[in-house]
Amino acid sequence: MKYPDYCPAGASFATSQQRELVHESFDATVPDVWREIAELNFSALRRSVFFEKYPDEMLAVMAVELVYELVACFGGSTMYLPNGWQKMKNIKNALIARDFKGNNIRELAKKYGLSDMRVRQILEEQTALSKQASPVQDR
Repeated sequence: MKYPDYCPAGASFATSQQRELVHESFDATVPDVWREIAELNFSALRRSVFFEKYPDEMLAVMAVELVYELVACFGGSTMYLPNGWQKMKNIKNALIARDFKGNNIRELAKKYGLSDMRVRQILEEQTALSKQASPVQDR
C-alpha cells in the first residue's frame, strides 16, 4: 500500500448536493447499498489530489461506474474484505523509523499526527523488529 497516511473519508465528506449528483446518476430501481457504495466512491475521488480539477458531475458518473463494475464482477456473491488497517499501520511505523534522524521525534509526531511518546514507542518497536529480522550470527 502506498498510502500509509490514508484515512477513509466516509460519505460524509461529500455535501448533500454532491450526494444528490451521485443519486441522480442511478436508475430509481437500484438497491440502496449501490447508492451508498457510490457515495463512498465519490467521496474518495473528490478528496484525492488526482481528481481535484474534475467537476463533481464527472466524479459522480465515475463513482457510479465503479459500482456497476463491482456488481458485474462480484454481484450475488458473498465477499470477505480484509480490514487492512494493520498493514497500513505497519507501513506507517516503518516510515517513521526510516525518517528518524536521531533528534526529530517532535517533527515526526507532527507529521504523522502522533504524540512524542507514541513516536518513541514506535521507534522502540521498530528497533526490536529489525533485531528479530536480522539476528547476529555467532562465528
